[in-house]
Amino acid sequence: MDQTPSSPDKSALRRRLRAELAGLAPGAVARRSEAVLAALVPEIARGTVLAYAPLPREVQLDPVLVTLATEGRLVLPRVVGEELSLHRVADIAGLRRGSLGIREPGADCPRVEPGDIEVVLVPGLAFGRDGTRLGRGGGYFDRLLPRLRARRVGACFALQLFDTVPTEPHDARVDAVVTEEGCLRVG
Repeated sequence: MDQTPSSPDKSALRRRLRAELAGLAPGAVARRSEAVLAALVPEIARGTVLAYAPLPREVQLDPVLVTLATEGRLVLPRVVGEELSLHRVADIAGLRRGSLGIREPGADCPRVEPGDIEVVLVPGLAFGRDGTRLGRGGGYFDRLLPRLRARRVGACFALQLFDTVPTEPHDARVDAVVTEEGCLRVG
């Protein structure tokens, strides 16, 4: 879907997308997520993958997370102050709600160095076809991504894909965006 945000304001776009996502029925989220996962699997077929535990109206990544954990390739972030700590996860059933209400590994899970990550699934409220990304506003991934040499892949629903999204110099970009319509490689 070709679209451009009607406003360059990040806050307005975040409000708009939160409302649109909240309006999705759970069945629609599940169906769309299945299609996204089908396109996502080839993008994360090899290497150690830093992913994230999704919120209820985001692409439901749990089937992929289970597979990655079983293969010993799953790393998930844990919020520590203003930063993300990276931890290898062997079973997503052990995830706990963190300070931001997002499921995350416990401190007892083995730490992983940023240089060990080969692919990162980057969360976002919106992505641009040009690789731009609009996060939820906390800046956690924007602070982490410059420390990674990994390929960056965003996963979202097509309604979250725009030609470009408002950014600032510190906002990290992605190399590819996967939606239920397929994978778009950037640049």
